[in-house]
Amino acid sequence: MRFTPFSISHRDFFSSFDDVHVYYDSGQMILRNILLTTFSIDLPIPFELKKVIPSDYALFQTADLCVTLETLRWKAEKGKLTKWEIGFFGSKTQLMKSFLRQFELKHI
Repeated sequence: MRFTPFSISHRDFFSSFDDVHVYYDSGQMILRNILLTTFSIDLPIPFELKKVIPSDYALFQTADLCVTLETLRWKAEKGKLTKWEIGFFGSKTQLMKSFLRQFELKHI
């Protein structure tokens, strides 16, 4: 299976704007470099990488939670939850029932 970057598969959507602002918390330098490279190559419009302090942006915190829950779903389905994650949530079943099912009901 070939992976298509989000910026390429949604190029038409991004192109409908005059410019794009990418908010990033500078947590991982390698991710920053990937974002810069990917958006520089893939987008036919200007973009700006903006540093964000997560506590100042509720939308950023919401997006971070959504990504975390989707990652946990993938890990649970593949049997790749860590001991810490299982200890925190109680079990794979409890994670699915208490967190992921509720997230799915509110999923956009």
